[in-house]
Amino acid sequence: MSSPRCTTCGRNSTLWSTSERLYRGRDYGPSWVCSGFPACQSWVGCHPDTDIPLGTIAGPELRAARMRAHAAFDPLWKAKFSRGYSKSAARGAGYRWLADALGIKVDDCHMALFDVQACERVIAICAPYLERLKK
Repeated sequence: MSSPRCTTCGRNSTLWSTSERLYRGRDYGPSWVCSGFPACQSWVGCHPDTDIPLGTIAGPELRAARMRAHAAFDPLWKAKFSRGYSKSAARGAGYRWLADALGIKVDDCHMALFDVQACERVIAICAPYLERLKK
């Protein structure tokens, strides 16, 4: 596999076998880290037991946007899960709904692939539904 390019600075990345340096001693497994680290604080984790990136390499701003997007979206599919749907059915239905709302293919609908603008769209789309859940 060729190393993914950094979305922040455009450099290639390096595969680190552990993510302890990135997460203050906690290891979440291998990560692709921008070759400009630590000046460029961009990285992405890997799928379990592989060196396949979970998405695109992200710097602090993009990681924060993705976390906000997950915070807006995850409660919606989890509410469906709490109503008796299986976790995979609830999550799948949620991502199909979100992909349709974003006008993209379901296969392309993953927070780890989104840029900051797409994350902001997710937040805006989910906001009214999230408000209803809070009531």
